[in-house]
Amino acid sequence: MTTAAIPVPALSTATTPQTALRRAFWVAVAALTIAISATAHPQYAESGIGCALILATSLLPSWMWITGKVKGLPLFPIYALTHLWTFGVPLVYEHPIVTRFPASNQITAAVSVAAFLLIGTFVWYLIGRRPVTPISRCLLLKAERADLLFLFTLFGGTLFTIATTADWFELSEGVYPIVRALTLALERRLVLLI
Repeated sequence: MTTAAIPVPALSTATTPQTALRRAFWVAVAALTIAISATAHPQYAESGIGCALILATSLLPSWMWITGKVKGLPLFPIYALTHLWTFGVPLVYEHPIVTRFPASNQITAAVSVAAFLLIGTFVWYLIGRRPVTPISRCLLLKAERADLLFLFTLFGGTLFTIATTADWFELSEGVYPIVRALTLALERRLVLLI
C-alpha cells in the first residue's frame, strides 16, 4: 500500500477578507457603543438597559453572518440592524413619544423587540444552515412576450393607482390590499427583470 503526501500550504499571517470584516465589525460596534454612551440621556435606567438589549440582539445576526455561522446574503442581519435606530435609539434620546410611557412599559417594549429579534435570528440560523440544493430548472419568459407583459402590467398598475386615487370604484377592505399588493409586486418584479 502506498501513500501520497499532499503538501499543506503554510499558514499566512496576512489579513484575510473575513478577518478584516470581523475587525471592522468590532470597531463599528465599539464606535457605536461609545457614541451612544457619550451622547445619550435616557429618561430612566430601564431605557438604557432596553437600548443595550436591542443593540445586542440587533447586532447578533450580523456577527453570525460575519463569522460564517450562516451563509448567504445578509438580508436578515440588515433587517435586524434597522431595529436598532427604530426601537433602541429612541429609548435613550428622550423621543417625545417614548417619554410619554413609564419605565415599565419601555422595558417591556424593549424586551419584546429583543425577543422578536432572538426568535427571528434562531429561525434564520436554522434556515441558513440547511444544505443548498442546486436548481434543476428555471422558468423564463420568451423575449417577444416579456415586453408586452411588462407594458400591460405597468399600464394596469398605473390605471389601478389612478382609479383608486380618483375613487372611480370601491373595493372592499379585504380585497383592496390584496389587489394592490399583487399589482405592485408584479410591477416591481417585471421592472427588476427588464
